[in-house]
Amino acid sequence: MNHYERTELEGLSTFKWQNPNKFNATNAAIAFLVAIVGFNLLSLVISPIMKLMIDSGVGMGIALCFSVVISQLFIFGLAYIFCKIKKVALFGGADLRLRFTFAPCLPALLLSVGTLLLIMPSHNYFAEKLGEVQKALFGGSTLDYLADIKITDAFAILFYAFVLAPILPAIAEEALFRGVIMSGLREFGNFFAIIVSGALFALMHGNYSQLILQFILGCEIAFVVIVNENYLLGIVMHFMNNLFAVLFGVFTTIALEMSPVLGNFLEGISVFLGLIMVCVAICYYFRLIKYKSTPSLYRTRRFAFYKPDLKKRPCCLLGKGDLLSNRFVVDNKVVVVNDNSNFLFFNGRKFHKFTKRSNKVVFAITLSVALLLAVGLIVLSFILVG
Repeated sequence: MNHYERTELEGLSTFKWQNPNKFNATNAAIAFLVAIVGFNLLSLVISPIMKLMIDSGVGMGIALCFSVVISQLFIFGLAYIFCKIKKVALFGGADLRLRFTFAPCLPALLLSVGTLLLIMPSHNYFAEKLGEVQKALFGGSTLDYLADIKITDAFAILFYAFVLAPILPAIAEEALFRGVIMSGLREFGNFFAIIVSGALFALMHGNYSQLILQFILGCEIAFVVIVNENYLLGIVMHFMNNLFAVLFGVFTTIALEMSPVLGNFLEGISVFLGLIMVCVAICYYFRLIKYKSTPSLYRTRRFAFYKPDLKKRPCCLLGKGDLLSNRFVVDNKVVVVNDNSNFLFFNGRKFHKFTKRSNKVVFAITLSVALLLAVGLIVLSFILVG
């Protein structure tokens, strides 16, 4: 590092430093592979503990709360560890950030809630029929097995259904699936990242009856996060999806028990309202994408090449194969220097190496192994659930 660059570093001590490093696609594939293996191994440990808690009289509600807390701590911890190892900011990297701006939340909620209203009736019908097929083929139980549970700890179950289950996955799963996996998959383009991360999100849940629903919602969340460049919207959408799914199930079940005609009427209304909400959201995002793709005197294209003036701002130098968003050069908050072998970035405390681009062969092999494992576990659960 020469004298000029050292002087620049000393003069930037007052900056709020941003980490410009980000994940690559191989990091994303490895994260999913570790998640699918670790989560299923953890399930093997949690299941007997839950059974012991229920048999000992602790109650189903407490057992469910214990299960969701442990599983989501594992997922969030995995995302946090990956960020520490790869020197990438949690809910950061490149042009995506966790920004507490709530105005874009309305169209995001319109899209997520509208989608649930639109497809939930058909999803429930599909899940019911799939449960009947599973029972006929393998002798398993239908999907309404929870109806046989005697609820003696109502408060704990309500706390699980309306507080823990909506909030914890919204934070932990977004940290992993959007913060690590989707972010890394963007190395091969936004469209690729949206579709593949949506598929991995659905497979991770391991519920064969919810694959289509989870895939659609996962793609929607990834799309909204990328378009708005804000992880907060993903957390809000995920929270609302989880909460609304519970509310929708409760109200439709009550309506169907009161009168099948009333239940069918409410389902029809939900489809109509959902279609309107989705159309409004699509119009909004179409205009937003069109606006962002139009050059302006006040905005630069997101991936436009930018050559910094080394005499006026901190220098940002990239080697071939290094990953970095040019936005941080424009924001004038990052210093990157060349030590003649690697390009390093300074995060306010010390220098770190940039993440290199993925080896496509390694990425393809890792992702294929993870996908085969995830699909195999879902097929196995379809056969063995009983």
